[in-house]
Amino acid sequence: MKRHQETPSTDPSAPDQKGAAPSTSPVLPSHRQRVRETVSELRLLFDLSGENDAEVKGYMDALAKTGKYEVSDAIKAAIRDQFWGGFCDEAGTSAAIAKYYKEDGYLIDTHTAVAASVMEQYRQATGDETVTVFVSTASPYKFCDHVLRAIGETPAGDGVELLDQLHEVTGTAIPRRLAALKGKARRFNLTCEKPGMDGVVLEFLK
Repeated sequence: MKRHQETPSTDPSAPDQKGAAPSTSPVLPSHRQRVRETVSELRLLFDLSGENDAEVKGYMDALAKTGKYEVSDAIKAAIRDQFWGGFCDEAGTSAAIAKYYKEDGYLIDTHTAVAASVMEQYRQATGDETVTVFVSTASPYKFCDHVLRAIGETPAGDGVELLDQLHEVTGTAIPRRLAALKGKARRFNLTCEKPGMDGVVLEFLK
């Protein structure tokens, strides 16, 4: 069973999808990350085009010239056949965290909650009950405020001060490296809005 947001065309001018899940991932990807994403995209296109390197080269040429490309109807059909997409807003994220904690006694982070919510959407839409494994790479303790609110608690503080509260409420262990932050002075206080992030980064690098 494969699940991925369907994206038959690539256009950097397209508006952001509303209701995106909360995330602490950098808005400005690293060069290495962009390279990995490009290689993965090329592999997918090469596979779905029937290993037609000339066709894939045409897409990349269009991307270089116009900033976007649109794949063939055959690739679009293959994507629709092999992939399924969904999204989860903040309310859905909170509901998933609450559901897994209250029904299963299992505390999940916001990113895993998005995956769990979209999986349930997929199952309801398709009837596919294939056993699914989520590889969670984040900890609920990175999102204490959101997780506490999701399970019906009122955060009694801010930042690392909430680590102990989440631990006391749920009985789960605080990750060692996060626990080591308690009592340390905050080194960085700079914040900015997303539209001005590029300018702030450039100023920081001077």
